[in-house]
Amino acid sequence: GKDLKWTVLADLKGLRLGGAKGYRYPKEFFDLSKAGHFRLELVVSDDTNLRKLASGDIDLAIFDLVNARYLLNRSPAFLQSKLMVDPKVYTQ
Repeated sequence: GKDLKWTVLADLKGLRLGGAKGYRYPKEFFDLSKAGHFRLELVVSDDTNLRKLASGDIDLAIFDLVNARYLLNRSPAFLQSKLMVDPKVYTQ
């Protein structure tokens, strides 16, 4: 339900972000989370993050762009209608 606009990670202040355990995220994500800038919740799968996004349990999930599009395209219609992929790629 939210159209989030961001340019740098600092723009995500106060949000709840989802990630998947075992993925390698940039150190900056963890540093900002530890500093309380945003809350980073790690789960066991990207599918879990899709469900958490749709239910409003998190505001944003961190995905590989190709994987995000694949998962969303194969998700049930009710999930597809609630979610969108932001094509912006995080770079350090």
